[in-house]
Amino acid sequence: MMIPVVEVGGQYNHLIHRILTELGAESEIIGLDTTLEKLEKMNAAGLVMGGGPQRIDKELGAFATLGKTIKDSPIPMLGICVTHQLMAFVYGGKAGAAKSPEYGEVEVIVDKEDDILMGLGPKFTALQTHNDEVVKLPPKFEILAHSEHCKIQAMRHKLLPRFGLQFHPETVRSSTDPRIFENFIRICKKFEK
Repeated sequence: MMIPVVEVGGQYNHLIHRILTELGAESEIIGLDTTLEKLEKMNAAGLVMGGGPQRIDKELGAFATLGKTIKDSPIPMLGICVTHQLMAFVYGGKAGAAKSPEYGEVEVIVDKEDDILMGLGPKFTALQTHNDEVVKLPPKFEILAHSEHCKIQAMRHKLLPRFGLQFHPETVRSSTDPRIFENFIRICKKFEK
């Protein structure tokens, strides 16, 4: 099962790739300009989009191709950090400056366990590195988790296999182990059938 990782300039994208391969998925790191056609040629079963230092409200042009791919592709997608914010924007939400930027270890409270957060319990510790966040939930999305300063730490589309996380589940400083990625692989397998 091929699950590529979109490299967005963040320091942890290679870790996502490594975790996916250690969990038995085929994976490769692909560029921000990846099109729907390229994903189809790869026979991608899902797509993980890593984090990066960009600001959606200031650098939207750099995300134009990825935004179109998010909107047009039927495969499951997991957006992390800035790509979580991009996903919100693409579906009619809004990303902007956080009232209280979060850095370091933060306690995340699960509001709804759902498929992507399965097995993490009612709360967990996760690494945060963000000045921006999703400030308006897109239509047809629901909030899955929050923290003291961020209302939308995790979200999902109610009808499509789209998941967004503000935190970084791929880092060793997060207590999620590889569970979120195991859950995402399970979602991809379910969707593939």
